[in-house]
Amino acid sequence: MRTSASAPRSQSLILAAAFAAAFLLTALVGVWASYDRSYAWPAFALIALGLLLSTGIIWAGRRWGETALGVMSLAVALLAGAIGVYFLLAYNWSDNAGEIELLQRIGQAVQAYRPAITLPTDINANVAASGLTVTLFLGLGGLVWAFRYRWWIGLVVAGLAWLAGLVALILAQSRGAWISVGVGLVAILYLTLRRRWADHRGLRIVLDLLALATLLAFVAFFVAAVRTPDLASFLGSTAVGTSAINRATLWRDGLALVGDYPFTGSGLRSTMMVYSTYDLLMHVGFILHMHNLFVQIAVEQGIIGLLALVGLLAAAIANLLAATRVARPVWRFSLPAGAALTALISHGLVDAGLYGSSIAFVLFLPVGLALAIDPGGSKEQHGRLDWPLVIAAVAVVAMALVVFLPAGRSAFQANLGTVAQTRAELSRYTWPEWPIQDDLRRSPEIDLGPAIARYQAALATNPSNASASRRLAQVELARGDYAAARAHLETSYAAAPSNRATRQLLAELYAIDGESQRAAEMLSTVDTSLNQLDLRVFWYTHIGEPEKADRLKQLVGQ
Repeated sequence: MRTSASAPRSQSLILAAAFAAAFLLTALVGVWASYDRSYAWPAFALIALGLLLSTGIIWAGRRWGETALGVMSLAVALLAGAIGVYFLLAYNWSDNAGEIELLQRIGQAVQAYRPAITLPTDINANVAASGLTVTLFLGLGGLVWAFRYRWWIGLVVAGLAWLAGLVALILAQSRGAWISVGVGLVAILYLTLRRRWADHRGLRIVLDLLALATLLAFVAFFVAAVRTPDLASFLGSTAVGTSAINRATLWRDGLALVGDYPFTGSGLRSTMMVYSTYDLLMHVGFILHMHNLFVQIAVEQGIIGLLALVGLLAAAIANLLAATRVARPVWRFSLPAGAALTALISHGLVDAGLYGSSIAFVLFLPVGLALAIDPGGSKEQHGRLDWPLVIAAVAVVAMALVVFLPAGRSAFQANLGTVAQTRAELSRYTWPEWPIQDDLRRSPEIDLGPAIARYQAALATNPSNASASRRLAQVELARGDYAAARAHLETSYAAAPSNRATRQLLAELYAIDGESQRAAEMLSTVDTSLNQLDLRVFWYTHIGEPEKADRLKQLVGQ
């Protein structure tokens, strides 16, 4: 017979399972949406592996308790060692200048004396550090468990691996990862105090309110930074070659891409060329990810994928908070799990390399270990809400809004159009075979008819759809239908004036129409430091319209 304590525990697992299934489904949709499935399928496999490992960890932890948690945590310590050793063997300190001279010299010494081993691929320092912050915290719980029960062999082997991972984390010189470690330590303090004050409701409420206020402050900062990227200039810029973009600018641009692909995402491992082609308006790839885990997932897996991840993290955190009241030894595993989750989230605010890497499955390990801890001792509350049913109801209402509201139907049609356009163009486009994407749009080698039909259907339902108007204008501009392109871009600008691609393209059309002053005013609001205008001048010269090229040159010179 089911006890009163089992119901809440079952609900937490049901919620986690629902969110995990939704995330996996959006990843599968991301494979469908991707213009290159040879990259998308491996990314999906890593996500599926991570969720499978997380499920296995939860099952083993709930079934065998402390012993399973200890053994699995030691296995994660070994994984930290594997990541660390690989980084130490693969990373090239000579080609990557670090900010701390002493650590740079140590890294170069490691590089000089390490064995010559051919490895499949290099590993980015931020990616390695992100994976290590998670695995080192989780592995720490296993080391404490092995010490407590005097399992010396496991302690020594896993301890050496853990130390190798720690050395790699230090030599990676990732400030974001180091800061996330500090935030993780604060999370340990928070969970410890929450347990100590379990019988002091007032103190516990104050502690929880402080944690909530901190979370809301991060959200408020993100919103402010997206609106005014200069506010986040202290976070630094992400550089590719001689060019750099403020991290907050990447977040803002990423959200603009989410507006183009809200339901499906742009596709797994598709960000680099999608961002360059449809937002930066460049002919080659610029950057792999948006330097924010949550924005990145929303870009590639859509809003539903983002909500699924947030729900999964929330379920894990809620379970940890319940576990702080448990008197049994297993509660101690909640400290490293909580620290790992906090480090993952905090580093994810400024970096998303882990999600797009070959160790992406690490993302789900702290969720698994957090949910594997059986909180026990929970009592069913009278009149409690049945959360799985509530969330299911909200999902049904949201789907109904998409189906029945004109704006929702229009957005869905536009999303299908952007996917059709992306798959048609980027699956065929290669540089320098095609000097610029517009050249491909003019050619008979691709069929943009399905995408155009979707955009027209979206505009028929909602004439002010910004995404459909802008994407349709891009095609019209490439094909020389300048009047129609201008009309659609002005519609898009009226609906979403913050979109950088809309403003750049509209400034270009004003310039070639001879409205130089208006063009200059519009262009003054757009960052074209990546030589986008030179590319457009080339385009008009390439198609034999020198007058338009000259007018655009005048704009470049201003």
